[in-house]
Amino acid sequence: MNKKFLIPIVALALVSCAKNETLRPADSHLSEITFNVAPKTKADEAHGHKSFDSNNMFVSWAYYLAPGNTWPTEAASGELYIDRAKITNTNPTGTDGIWKCAYKDYYWPKGGGSLTFFAYSLNKANVDFNVVGTGPNSHVYCDVSHGILAYLDLNVDPNTDFLVAEVAANKTQNEKEHFVNGVPTLFKHKLSKVAFTVKANSYENKSFTLKSIAFDKIVYYLAYGQVANTYTLGTDKYSPNYTSTVLPITTTKQNITAEDNYIFIPQKFADDALIVVTYDITTTVPGHPDVVETVKKKVKLNSKFTDGWEPGKKYTVDLTFSLDEITWDPAVQDWENVTAADITIK
Repeated sequence: MNKKFLIPIVALALVSCAKNETLRPADSHLSEITFNVAPKTKADEAHGHKSFDSNNMFVSWAYYLAPGNTWPTEAASGELYIDRAKITNTNPTGTDGIWKCAYKDYYWPKGGGSLTFFAYSLNKANVDFNVVGTGPNSHVYCDVSHGILAYLDLNVDPNTDFLVAEVAANKTQNEKEHFVNGVPTLFKHKLSKVAFTVKANSYENKSFTLKSIAFDKIVYYLAYGQVANTYTLGTDKYSPNYTSTVLPITTTKQNITAEDNYIFIPQKFADDALIVVTYDITTTVPGHPDVVETVKKKVKLNSKFTDGWEPGKKYTVDLTFSLDEITWDPAVQDWENVTAADITIK
């Protein structure tokens, strides 16, 4: 694996987080720091915001800037105030829970000044909040000037839904931006998602069975920087199976199960990056054994996704099977809705 691009950012993150660990105690009358995570208003829904699952958790950092200083102009003067705090909902099964640190109470600082917050989530509960996944190369750090710095290895930790919240800069108190009081925390998907549907044209004595969908030679490693919005890809590639479920294909469109909506590194594709579809064509003739032919079709990803896979987008590809060809009807949906062109594989 090519890791040359990791060293400068890691060093920067470690130096920054070790720089200041002084907590400025709050006066007793100042309110506790909570987080306003889940958009619930009609306005939020109109802008495509969805509620953050109250069973999930996220990780937050905050940096203190003295009175007269603001982020990002004086970011270098920021002092670490909250360090990698695990944020959970106090009542995940109800409607009255608040988002706060799971193991310590934090309060707004006394004597003026402001806090700037950074946060990320894996969009699930009960995860090791010190790392992204089980792989030794998947980690998340924070730096006051650069924000969230992440290193993601989807070969080791597949299907990681990496979310990063917008920077909540220069805050002095909880705010009621959505429905509850707290630090405004709006998460956005930073990776790409791909889903497939399948159907077949109708034939009198022919049937189709999907055997597998796979990708070939796509990048799986990413170094991400929040403030500069940098995506630095590794050079190593892999060939993951999207699904190996044997599925009879009918004339009715079928969604391949939700678990097979796979998440990948946003990227553009070289000519050798492929989708590979393997399926059987069965010919039935009364009085004779069935004849089964296994077919493998390949298509270049850069001919189908001309802009590559972009952050925050879910690409849905409708596959239609016939005797002569598979047709491809790709589209993008929420995460972000975009319609792509029809593509045919011969």
